[in-house]
Amino acid sequence: MKQKIFFFLFFSIYLFGAAFGQTPPAITINNNSNPSDGYIFLSNFVLDDDMETDPYLLIIDNNGRLVFKRYMNSSINTDFKLQKNGMFTYFSFARSRFYGMNSNFEVVDSFRAVNGKATNLHELKFLDDGGYILLAIENRIVDMSQIVEGGRPNAVVVGNVIQKFNAQKELVFEWNVFDHLNITDATEDIDLTTPVVECFHCNALDLDYDGNILLSVRYFDEIIKIDVETGDIIWRLGGSKSKNNEFEFLNDTDENNFTGFSHQHAIRLLPNGNYMLFDNGNLKTPQYSRALEFSLDQENKTFTKVWEYRPSPDVYTSAMGYAQRLENGNTIIGWGENHFTKTVTEVTPDGEVAFDLSLPFKIYSYRAFRFDVDITSIRDETNFAEKFRLYQNYPNPFGKSGAGSGTFTTIKYFVPLKNGESADVSLKVYDLLGRKIAELVNGKQTPGEHQVKFNSKKLPSGIYFYSLRSGKFFSVKKMLIIN
Repeated sequence: MKQKIFFFLFFSIYLFGAAFGQTPPAITINNNSNPSDGYIFLSNFVLDDDMETDPYLLIIDNNGRLVFKRYMNSSINTDFKLQKNGMFTYFSFARSRFYGMNSNFEVVDSFRAVNGKATNLHELKFLDDGGYILLAIENRIVDMSQIVEGGRPNAVVVGNVIQKFNAQKELVFEWNVFDHLNITDATEDIDLTTPVVECFHCNALDLDYDGNILLSVRYFDEIIKIDVETGDIIWRLGGSKSKNNEFEFLNDTDENNFTGFSHQHAIRLLPNGNYMLFDNGNLKTPQYSRALEFSLDQENKTFTKVWEYRPSPDVYTSAMGYAQRLENGNTIIGWGENHFTKTVTEVTPDGEVAFDLSLPFKIYSYRAFRFDVDITSIRDETNFAEKFRLYQNYPNPFGKSGAGSGTFTTIKYFVPLKNGESADVSLKVYDLLGRKIAELVNGKQTPGEHQVKFNSKKLPSGIYFYSLRSGKFFSVKKMLIIN
């Protein structure tokens, strides 16, 4: 009975810590070789239900220090960035809208789709005239049996809508994919026979030099230019798997005879008149991702690759991703969802890596940016420099049959600076019954980040807990051993 009571108390503490621990993800700087000025902006989340991490809006300096973080109650927040009007914005899944914040990171406005449509997470972009454009979602019931063999008679087809607003938040332009695009123009990997068909997946907007709209349609492998007055399609640009490409690619065929891009993200007009996108490369063989700058002769319909960054060995990002050109000519690449623990890389025009940052495995950021902003007035309500923290161990699960490097896992924790003194720290491991398995740390610790290795070789498979205690601070996390 005594053991059961101890376990109940221990597990209750664990649940409380999981709900209220509010621990940002660990940040690893892999390369810091004269990067650009400014800070990295991102928002972390996981797509694996078995993983535990707290969602944050994060601003990170070149040394990996969190200069600002805000704990977010919802599980996913995306596209944390600085807009050209000076407002900071992000998309909240919980509220299905974008929020705007002032220079003190106080929420002052929100932005969402109208006319009964849901707001799409992929884009909110402010314009020079104070207006903005965003993407919306509209689902329709379609008899797909009349369109493709094996199609469902009552399929839900997920569509997208462009909405453009003026500075007074009045809708001034709307463009619906159902009115202009064919479902069957989706690339070969998109299954059109499922109950829910997502065949468009629009994921980025920008304005071209003439004010017309550039739309990235991921599942068409196309960038489409749209007349902002009439809604007519001006041209369609796509790679090898696009069914509607109108351009001749002059110099962008890879060693496996794939031309152009595939399942791309983040079309952007650059100040020099060229364009940039993140080429996910889903339909390439082998698959690889890259940042791509190109020029277009829109009259003669030709495409010229100007620059690319394709790391060696290749990195493949199956979803998400971003490429941002900086004022000094460097490029920030947000790697989205991949299995290489790649999160953010900054490269020079010559392709040299100036900066590289990683979040833990399977923790992603939809986009990542660098902005050179004054952060002296930013109020960090959780104050990184004054808080203990205990990170999730990595790898997890681990063990002879687990992930990563066999029976070892790494536990990281942070000891804050308190009056210039060291702190008494205790780090222990317990089993599910609350029995102490190991005492990894017991004594004075200097301020800063620490890590210890834990070996599960002699332990049976199961759920274990590790706790960090120092004075009144106490935090518990769970780990899984598979031996």
